Order: sequence, then structure tokens, then C-alpha cells
Amino acid sequence: MEPTELSPPTDGRRAWLAALLLRQPDRFLPRLTATLTRWRATPRAVRRRWQRRVAATATGAALLLAMTASPLLVPTARAATITVDGACTLVDAIIAANTDTASGSCIAGSPGADTIDLQVDVTLTASHVNYVGPSGTPVVSSMIVIEGNGHTIARDGTAPEFRILAVDSTGDLTLNDVTISGGRLAAAYTDFNGAGILVSDGRLAVYGSTITGNEVVTYGFGGGIANFGGDVTIVRGTISDNHAGDEGGGLSQYGGTATIHDSTFSGNSAGDDGGAIIHYVGTMSIVNSTLSGNEAGSGGAIYVDDALTIVNSTLTGNSANYGGAIFNFDPVTLSRSIISGNSATVTGAEIVNYGTISADDSNVFGHAGLNNAQAFRYFTPGANDVNATSDGDNIPLGDILDTTLADNGGPTETHNLVADSPAVDLTYDAACAAPPLNGVDQRGAPRPFDVAGQGNEGTNTCDAGAVEYLSPVPGGTDIFMSANAAGTTGDGLNFGPHDVLRWDGNGWSKFFDGTAAGLTPNGRAKHNINAIWVPDPSEEDVVLSFGQNSRFVGNITPKVDGMDLVWWDADAQEFSLWFDGDDVDLTNKTQEKIDALHVLPGSESPIGGGSCQAYLLISTQGPGRVSNTGEPAIIFSGEDVLGFCATNLGDNTAGLWTKVIDGRDQGMPRNSTTSISAEVDGDGQLAALYLTTRSTFNVDAATGGHSMIYAYDFGTETFSGPYFVAADAGLPRHVNALHVAELPLD
Repeated sequence: MEPTELSPPTDGRRAWLAALLLRQPDRFLPRLTATLTRWRATPRAVRRRWQRRVAATATGAALLLAMTASPLLVPTARAATITVDGACTLVDAIIAANTDTASGSCIAGSPGADTIDLQVDVTLTASHVNYVGPSGTPVVSSMIVIEGNGHTIARDGTAPEFRILAVDSTGDLTLNDVTISGGRLAAAYTDFNGAGILVSDGRLAVYGSTITGNEVVTYGFGGGIANFGGDVTIVRGTISDNHAGDEGGGLSQYGGTATIHDSTFSGNSAGDDGGAIIHYVGTMSIVNSTLSGNEAGSGGAIYVDDALTIVNSTLTGNSANYGGAIFNFDPVTLSRSIISGNSATVTGAEIVNYGTISADDSNVFGHAGLNNAQAFRYFTPGANDVNATSDGDNIPLGDILDTTLADNGGPTETHNLVADSPAVDLTYDAACAAPPLNGVDQRGAPRPFDVAGQGNEGTNTCDAGAVEYLSPVPGGTDIFMSANAAGTTGDGLNFGPHDVLRWDGNGWSKFFDGTAAGLTPNGRAKHNINAIWVPDPSEEDVVLSFGQNSRFVGNITPKVDGMDLVWWDADAQEFSLWFDGDDVDLTNKTQEKIDALHVLPGSESPIGGGSCQAYLLISTQGPGRVSNTGEPAIIFSGEDVLGFCATNLGDNTAGLWTKVIDGRDQGMPRNSTTSISAEVDGDGQLAALYLTTRSTFNVDAATGGHSMIYAYDFGTETFSGPYFVAADAGLPRHVNALHVAELPLD
């Protein structure tokens, strides 16, 4: 992005449903509200297809109208955030969230979804409840998000055997950036399953988290996760080194659904079937994922007994007696995947098939050193697949992929492709761009990516497998952030909430030192930075807003509120008021605080007729309204992005407002935006908006939690990412403010 040259200033159809809800609100309203919450969180394309289908009937149309517009269904309860800090324990936090009452030193949960914010590692020393076997924590029976912030929930190695977490039929658990480890169910518990997590008809979502080192012994199922009739989603997860004495070392599924994206299953084992995964009943899809180094008696990677779809995934280094990678009894669809480098002591080094496998879609199977009879049992690759066995193209494994599972960028370990691999440019570009890939590989790197001299040139440049060859992983070479609390980065930099940090791709530095500038990090006079904009990364000026009102900031009079912006002039070592929110209708000192900001040249404003000094993109902490003289008010919420054409800045701020992004129309959770940064194209038009969010964010191809940078493409009106995860870079606190100087989408 080019630096922006600005200078600091001197100065009736839903009546039946409504009636039903009013007659029996306790029975129907919570269920319908929860359903609506999930429905709104699905991608817009899914919602539109669903809308068209439901609206085909009169009652369906009425239900649809009720779900989309009825004020009865707008949740009024505000979600609680319960901080686990040592005084408030994880056990008490789950009790508080389940019961909506205070427990121990934990505040009460809310009737809505509650967030449990881990600020410490959690070590469990005793079973808390017996729920189909001993569990170390209360059974999750409500909507709970655990924000792990890189912390671990583990069983003490000397404690009695128990699992870590359990979710019942009313439970809805989301894990963000947390590790679940050490769960163990011993030989006495032959009917007990899921040493890490048990899901019993409930819902589990695992985002950017690790399930590792959990074990069920003897006849146990699901060393890492056992799903019985529930809905399990794993995105950017690592499921590693778990063991099941019987079936499903990493994941066992007996009914329900499982969706696995951008994840790695490695080092898992099972005494009988499904080293990484056993899929008995239900539906399962595996996309952009790696299954490596797993082992079992049958199906070293996967044992299949119901419908399974595998897309652009890599299965290698797995081993079994029968079916080194896949042992199949039911319909499997394989698209653009690599199944190579697996082994079996009896038969089917790659695949044993007693059901139906639909392939013939740009897959790579086998490798030199194995003939077809050794590699496949009752399976034959299709004409549009690559058969790399000695009976086919006779391609050595090392010429297909790097056999070492490694950190190749992104949040999970993967296997890189190698030069001249048959997987390079194997399939059509549209396959990469369309769902479920949405233009990225497992690491988040762009697909397709054309490498000169490799495969095809210009077209049909999409690669098979989980990794796109030599595609650069998006990484911030210049990112500015402020955090919500003091802490220390992974490379040892101490910071406070009044500082601005800089990430250059290799480490952290302090770009703006709040203490040196006279700001206070804590106490009644604290200055917590809420939004930032860096006019020129080569200079040291910065524009700030604060999370508090009535702050003394330098020599600015009167005091500065959260709706104002101040400019720090590094040369003069002084602050000046740059934007007075009260002058332009930002008057609510709670909801209308500026918590996200980017500034563009005035010439890029779509309003103002060329009179703009600057064009500000602003998001606020909550809902509000602004108006232009003589025009209807613009109603907005904390997920929206406003545009402000500034015709005057400073003490007498003036200008015109417009709405740039209606977050609700784009499928965003309410009040979810916490920071923004923008990118323009060569014509000066808005191309992308980078943003961080308050908590869980699942819109379009974007899936994750707080303190992750997502991108909104103005051309396609879709979200993707994350492209940067602050915790992975060593920032242990929530991101409050963001400026992206370099984080390309392609």
C-alpha cells in the first residue's frame, strides 16, 4: 500500500409463529433463537439456497419471514465473557456458563452464548462428573466458546484417568486456539470413549486448536474425539499423537456429521481400525487437509463405513495391515487428492476397497516400487488420475512430494510438493477458485498458483493435494497492532495497552511507546488504544482513538472522548485533535466509540464531489446513527463500516457520512468488528478490507476467532482468511487495533 499523504491539522405472515412463541415461549423461543444464530452464521450462499427452498411452501415462507425479521427472535441477552485466571477455574466457568449463575470466583453466564477466556494454562487433577465415563470438567450443555489464547487444558499425568471435555445433546462448544491434552480412559472403562472430547448429539467446533496425546485403551473409541450423533467441525486443527485401543485414534464418528478443513491428523494410532479416523455412520468431508504418519490394523489413515468425500487432501506415510491409507466399505469420493507413500503388511498399501470409490478426478495414487496389486485391493485409478505405481507412470515417491511433515507456513504442518511433481498443475483452475477450496490451500496460500516452467502455463494450474506448489503463504511483513492488555510477546517484548506494536514477519518491535508519549497504561487515567492508523510506515506518526472517555491527552482541550481521533506528531513530540466525533453526530459515549479506523486520500471518497480532505473508514463499538444535513439518518451497528468524507478536520470537524459495508447483509455477527485496515487497487478503488473480530467468525471462507486478520474482497463481496494469527506470531493478548501495511491477498 502506498502511504497516504496527509498532514496533522492545526486544529400478518408470521402471526402464527408469533402466537405459538407467545403461548409457549420457554419451550420454543430458545430453540428457534439458537437455530437462527447458527443459520445467520452460515455462508450467504448457503442461506440463499435454504431461503429459496424453504420459501416454496406457505408455512415455510412464514417461518422464513419470522426468522429473518421478527423482533421476537432477536436475542436480547448479551453474552457473558468469563475469564479463567486462576481464581476463576475452568470447572466453575463451565458451571457458570451452563447455569447462568455465578460459580466460585466466576461471574454468571448469560442466556446466550458465553465466552470463556483462558488467561492461564489449566491442569485438571480429578474427575468432576461421570458422563459415560469420568470427565474432568462439567458436561457442556449450553452454547460456550472457549478462547484459549494459546493455552492448554490438560489432565495431570499423575491424576486418575478421565477425559477432558464432554458435550451433551444441548451443548454447543467452540474451541479457539487451545490445546486439549492428556485425557485418558483406562482399561476398566471398556464402553467409555473420547479421551480428549466426547460429543453426544451435541455440537463441537475446533478452530486453530490442537487435540494431542489423549488415549482410550483396550476397547475404546476416539482417542482424541468421539462423536456419537453430533455435529463436529475441525478447521485449521492439529489432531496428533492420540491413541484408541480399538477404533479411531484421532476421531471416531458413529452418526452425525464431521467437516474437516485445513487440518492435519498425524501420529495417531488405533489397535484395530482407523488410525486417524473411523467413520461408521453419518456424513463426513475432508478438504485441504493432511493425514500423515497414522497407523492401525485396518485403514491406517481412515476406515470408512458410510459416505465420505475427500477433496484436495494428502494422505501419506500411513500404515496398516490392511489398507495403509484407506479401508473402505461404503461410498467414497476422491477429488484432486494425493494418496501415495502409504504401506500395508498384508494388502492394499494405499487402498483396500469393499465398497464404491468414485475417483477419476485428478488424483495421484501410489508410487514406484509398488505394483497395482500391492498398492490397491479392489480399486483401479481412473483415466483422469495419475497412477504412479510401477504398472503406471512409475514415479518415485520423492518425485511426488516431500516425505517430511513440516512447518511450510500456515497454522498446521504439511507435506510440500516438489519440482516436476505430477500433482503440479494437474487440474483445472475453476476447481481451486470454487467452494470448498475458495482459492486457498491448507496453509492459506493462494490457489491456483502458476510456477513458470512447471506443468501447464497460464491455465489449468491448480495442484492436487493439500499444498499448492511454491504458492506464497500470506504473511504480514508489516503489521501494526495494539493489544487489550499488557503482556510480553513470544520474543520477549514487553508492551501495554497504550502502545502500538509492529510485526515485520520475523519479530515484534514497539512502533509507538505510549508511556514515552505521556499516556497511562492503567489506573483511573488509563489510555487504552482502541483504533490506529499509520499515515506512513517509514515515519513514526500515528492516529489513535481510546477506549475511555474524558482523557487528558497532551495539551488537547477539552478532554478526549472515545469518539475522537488524535494525531501523534513524532517530530514535534505532541498530540493534536484530528477528528472531533461530537461535531459530526458521534455522540453516544458508549456505543459510538471508534474502535476501527483506516484513512484514504479524499480523492477516493465516493461522496463529497471532490471536496474531501480525507476519506475515513470507521467502525464503532456498537450501534448508533449519524446523519447528513437534510438527509435521513444512517443507522449502523458495530459490525458495519462507515465512510466519512472529511471536508474539515480538527476542532471543527465537518463532512459527510455514508455506509460502506452493511455487516449484517454480509453475514457478520452483530458488533463483531474490532479493527480494520484497507487496500486499494491501481485505480484507487477499494479492493480489500482487512479486519479483526471480537470472537468466533465464520463467514464465507473465513473461519476462526479473535485476533486473526481476515480479508473482505470488495469485488466478490466475500470474506476469507485468516491470513495472520496474532497468537501464532507470539502476541498473547486480544488485538484491539490494526493497521496493515503489507499483507497481500495474492
